[in-house]
Amino acid sequence: MSATAKRIRENTDPVPPPEDDVHRMICRQLKQVTSSLVRRVDLHMQPLELTGMQWEPVLMLWLKRADTVAGLTPLAKAAQASGAVVLIDVLGPGRPEDYERLRGLIGTADWFCPNEDQLRRLTGRADLTEAITDVLALGTAGVAVTLGENGALVSTGTAASPDPIHIPAHDITVVDTTGCGDAFDAGMIAGLLLGCDPVDAARLGTACGALVATGLGSDAGITTVEDVISFLATVNPESATRIGGRLSSRQQPV
Repeated sequence: MSATAKRIRENTDPVPPPEDDVHRMICRQLKQVTSSLVRRVDLHMQPLELTGMQWEPVLMLWLKRADTVAGLTPLAKAAQASGAVVLIDVLGPGRPEDYERLRGLIGTADWFCPNEDQLRRLTGRADLTEAITDVLALGTAGVAVTLGENGALVSTGTAASPDPIHIPAHDITVVDTTGCGDAFDAGMIAGLLLGCDPVDAARLGTACGALVATGLGSDAGITTVEDVISFLATVNPESATRIGGRLSSRQQPV
C-alpha cells in the first residue's frame, strides 16, 4: 500500500454516529461511500499515487467531521488534475477548530458553498464579507454563501468583482426548507458545468433552492432544468436567457 493511499484510508474511515438521529445516519452513509471510494483507490491506483484517475466533471464533497476528511485533499487535487470542478459544502454547524483542520482542503477546492451561519462559525467572523475574504485567501477560486430567505452571496475576489455579489431570493410561499442548501449546490454545479459565469450559476442555484422550498421533501418542486430556468425567468429574464442559451447549445447534435 502506498503511503499516500494508506494515509487517506486511515483519515477517512467513518465514525458511526448514534442511529437515533436520521440526519447523522445519512452523514454516516455518505462517509461510508467516501471510505469505499478510498479503498478502491487503495486497491487499484497505488502505483499512480492518486494521479491519472478518471473523474466525472464535478467532485462534490459534503463535510461533516473535520477530523475525518483531512485525507481528501489529494483526492480533490487528483480530480482537478483530471478536469473536474471541485465544490465543498459542510453539513455541521462549524467551529474555528474545524476550520483550521479544513483549511488545506477548502483552499484546494474551486468553490466553497456553506450557509451564512456555518461560514461565520468556521471563520469566527461576524461580517460575511470579511469571512469570505478569509476563505478566498486560502486559495479557493470562489465562495457561494446561502442566506436562506435573503438569497445568496457569490464572490471570486477578482479585480473586476472584488466584493461579494448579492443574489436576491425568490418570492415564494415556503412549505419545507429541507434540502434547500443541497438544491442550491445542484443548481450551482449545473450552471458551472454549462459554462455560466459564477453569478448566473448562483442564480440557478437560488432558483433550485426556492423551488425545493415550495413542497415537502428535499427534491420537491424541481422536475427539469428547463422548468428551473423558466422559474428563474420570472425574476431575472436576462440571466435565464443566457443560461437557456448555454443549455440549448449543449443539446445541439454535433
